[in-house]
Amino acid sequence: MINPKNRKIKLAVTGSLITSMVLASAAYAAPAPQNTGGVAALAVTNGQTVPTTMKLSFPDVPSTHWASKHILKLAALGIVEGEDTGYKPENEVSQQDVIIMAIRMMGLEPQVKSSTATTNLPFAEVRDDAKGYVAMAIEKGLIAMNEELASPVKWGSRAATREWVAKMIIRAIGKQDLATTSTGPSSFADASKFSASSLGYINAAVALKLVYGFEDNTFQPAGTVTRAQMATFLSRAEPYMETRSAKGYTGFLTQVDGSTWTLQDKNGQTKQIQMYPTAPVYNTGEDTRKLAIGDVKLYSEVYVVTDNNVGYFGEVLSDEVQLQSITGTVVSVDINALTVTVLIDGMESTYALATNVSILDKNGGGVSLGSLLVDSVIEMKKNTLIPSSKIQQILVKQVPVNKTVDGTFVAIDTQAKIIKIKEAVSGLEESYPITALTTVTLADKPFDPAGLYEGDTIRIDVKSGKANAVTVVKQLVELRDEGKIKIIDLNSMIINLQRPTGSGLSAYSLSSATQVVINGNPYATIKDLNVGDDVKVEVNGNVVDRIIVTASKVQSFSMATIFSYDATEKILTVKDEFGNFAVYPLSTKTKMLYDEMDVSLDNFSTYFVKGKRVNLSVTDKTLVSIQITTRLDGTLAQINTTSGEMTIRTSNNLIYTYKYVNPYIELAGKSSAAIADLKPGDSVRIGFNASQDQIVHVQVRTALIVQTISKDIPNQKITVRENDTTTAEYYLNAIPIVRNGQTALSLSDIPLDDWVEFDYIGRTLETIRLVNPIRGKVTAVDASQGKVTLTDYNNATQTITAGTNFQIKSGTTTYSTLESLKPEDRVQVVTDSKGKTMFVVLSGQTRVVSTYNAGTKEVAFQRSLLTEPYLYVLHDNAYVHQGTSVISPSFLAYGDTVQVYFLGGKIIEISK
Repeated sequence: MINPKNRKIKLAVTGSLITSMVLASAAYAAPAPQNTGGVAALAVTNGQTVPTTMKLSFPDVPSTHWASKHILKLAALGIVEGEDTGYKPENEVSQQDVIIMAIRMMGLEPQVKSSTATTNLPFAEVRDDAKGYVAMAIEKGLIAMNEELASPVKWGSRAATREWVAKMIIRAIGKQDLATTSTGPSSFADASKFSASSLGYINAAVALKLVYGFEDNTFQPAGTVTRAQMATFLSRAEPYMETRSAKGYTGFLTQVDGSTWTLQDKNGQTKQIQMYPTAPVYNTGEDTRKLAIGDVKLYSEVYVVTDNNVGYFGEVLSDEVQLQSITGTVVSVDINALTVTVLIDGMESTYALATNVSILDKNGGGVSLGSLLVDSVIEMKKNTLIPSSKIQQILVKQVPVNKTVDGTFVAIDTQAKIIKIKEAVSGLEESYPITALTTVTLADKPFDPAGLYEGDTIRIDVKSGKANAVTVVKQLVELRDEGKIKIIDLNSMIINLQRPTGSGLSAYSLSSATQVVINGNPYATIKDLNVGDDVKVEVNGNVVDRIIVTASKVQSFSMATIFSYDATEKILTVKDEFGNFAVYPLSTKTKMLYDEMDVSLDNFSTYFVKGKRVNLSVTDKTLVSIQITTRLDGTLAQINTTSGEMTIRTSNNLIYTYKYVNPYIELAGKSSAAIADLKPGDSVRIGFNASQDQIVHVQVRTALIVQTISKDIPNQKITVRENDTTTAEYYLNAIPIVRNGQTALSLSDIPLDDWVEFDYIGRTLETIRLVNPIRGKVTAVDASQGKVTLTDYNNATQTITAGTNFQIKSGTTTYSTLESLKPEDRVQVVTDSKGKTMFVVLSGQTRVVSTYNAGTKEVAFQRSLLTEPYLYVLHDNAYVHQGTSVISPSFLAYGDTVQVYFLGGKIIEISK
């Protein structure tokens, strides 16, 4: 054992010796003999091949060796050398060899070799070729004398350990401060074996990802290091050097001309490097897979080791090129100058194109620069990291087409100056610019576009991508009129209007399907219309499809009570719903109803007796109509099962409470509904007993989203799928079919294999509403805000606010939380007239295309099993696309791998 006293004397002498060495010279190393092991390269300079000492390979380091990238990188930088027989990657590395490598990485080898000072070290068995490097390491603080002299093992014969290497590397790259602040507990299982002085250095080296632990979560601090491992540690550390080797160059690959690379750094400076034909090039994150020089993507960030502008080693640091997208309309193309001028937000801008610019059509096919047409809408992409970068890719999003488009009118955007049409065949919405020269005609006569309404059938003549002419083929509503009701005769089903301009009367026929819209009365019928009402009417074939009451002098009173009736004087006294008495004379002009049945004045006293509750319509103190109340429409406010009472809130916010005893509950989709199926908030119609004091019948108004299966137009019959297991047939005689408040629709307007809304009163179908399902890909879900964002089949972003009133269905499972929706899910979404949003997650498969039959619209897929279904029909509104570009199903080729999504057993989307 060394005497502590003698050890202190030895440390003091060592410090004095090193001090005198430092004062005498800046470095202390005898010149080392050059090692010529490995395979030398021949550099190509000015077309001439000249020899170089650069090593591009070692016979014992095949390209599949796990550390080949790091060994060849350090060899190219001159940090490691081999022997005549190779690099010997599995040999243990000594401390003095590690120091030689570190000094070379730090760029201090020239100082070591130029020193003429005599080197005297306090260490035994240091090789002569290593002494100068060791002295420089002591001077630069890479090793600490008190640490090195503490071991009884002779210094020159020591193998480098993992913790010793961690210290050396951290000091070499100048990260001692990080080591000082990284002395917290280590997560390695064998951390207790770390020396006290090594903990911070190991933590720092791990944090910088210079070294890693083993699979058993140990670090093995005393474990020896091989030459391959050492090369890997130093290769990972080299980028952290404050001053990196001048041989290395980092930049973005902006141009490739044969074997010549043009790199541009982040400051915009360019450098041309001629890559040696066999120079190893590696991809980021891959230590064994080499790339061909020509396989490196343009604008990748690369690191190249050079000698006289010849590249002998390359590494792709990142091939994720950050591109800026610029969308505009082509104004001109200059092939000679390689520029394109586009119109963006009304301003013209000219962009330079890269010599190897790629131009793709919307189907992904390559096209030439000369084929770009004026007025094409293009998306250009350029590198965002290089200010002077040129356009490297152009995607033609829309060409200036010349065609005729048939479909239904959607809207005119006067701000953007575009007209939107829903194309008849595909069902997709298309937009075309309108100009001052665009004409709009109906029956060959000029037509004011303000008279166009959603759903009108139109034809657009498109020239150079713009709407040249719009022809109104058929309006959804043939005639729109307005006025004051002068006469309404429900026996003859005739309505006469006094036009506001005083230009006389207009007469129209009514039907049982005529829809009536009265604010505050969601269930209004033609029987709720009164003489004197101001209305707007929509007429088709001289029959009124819809009447909108815009103003009325008529006041309505619900649940008034008959106090007395004088049959001789025809005087009726009632107590209204507010508790006020009122007296009204009756006449033959007074409309009298027992529920829906007309009652004559002579028979009035038979039905309208004292105590009966009636609904009144009054104008100018004149009783317009009186109806005995056998039912009441409203919202179920409360159910008290203990007292047997229901509370109803009417549309004018009046509250009524009635007793019930075993009432008949009628609910769509449920054959034996009970009180337990009712809930506050339900829209209901209650039916009374003869004395009008007890509820005997409750019909719940419901909206059910169904999928159409088939139509029988001659018999006015439709078959729908109500749920996964139930189909039903309905006869539609006299049942109104509406869309967005529009009527005049028929069974032929109902789409097949699509969703529609059936509105029921009880189990009786009342109305069919055509809805507009949204189909697309979920991109984000904000459950806290009740919002789902998706990209629809028109590539537009849609935000669905579902709130808390929603349902999600995936297969046969129903979910009640938005978290069940995931990004990339394909969904169909619809919100019914009651405000409930339904999401259906579309099932998807990855399939390989076999054939497509355009005649039958069938796609056949290859089968992996004989029992696997392989033949499917395309939905009429199927979205077939490649990326964001719509493609024809005919472009599907044998062997194409596609993602397929289904709706009702048919293909709704194919993503190529």
